Amino acid sequence: MRTAWRATDALRHEAKKNQDSVATSVWARAREHMHKLALLYACSENHQEPRISLAAVEWAQKFVMHQTKRMLFMAASHVADNPFEGECLKMTELLRRAPGKQMPHSVLLKNMHCGARIFAEIVDTLTQRGDVMAIDVTHPGIQGRTGRAYLLVE
Repeated sequence: MRTAWRATDALRHEAKKNQDSVATSVWARAREHMHKLALLYACSENHQEPRISLAAVEWAQKFVMHQTKRMLFMAASHVADNPFEGECLKMTELLRRAPGKQMPHSVLLKNMHCGARIFAEIVDTLTQRGDVMAIDVTHPGIQGRTGRAYLLVE
């Protein structure tokens, strides 16, 4: 159990070093979640004399690590500090769900429900961050005609 706790402590220290207060607090609670789940596993194995086995600890560690990472991913994907960041997250999510993680300019603009100027600012910001790449694509059926599309870089 101590080895499993050290793994979550290392992730908590890394988050603290990166000044990520959300991840720091989430990883701080992972240790207690791991302990509770290992105890639950032990009770389900033998409710009269529960003993936390290595199998219980390994299961609890895998479960907690997966769920914590998933929770942090979901928070990063859906929580923004301001409205502009919210729009950036919205565009990123639209591209993540698109086939091949790319979408033509006109389709993405329609789905963003914002003006062309704000759209351009969002694209520029995400491009400079390295999250999105503008690419030229050939239109099927229209010979020689190209258009702009955006590709999510992950």
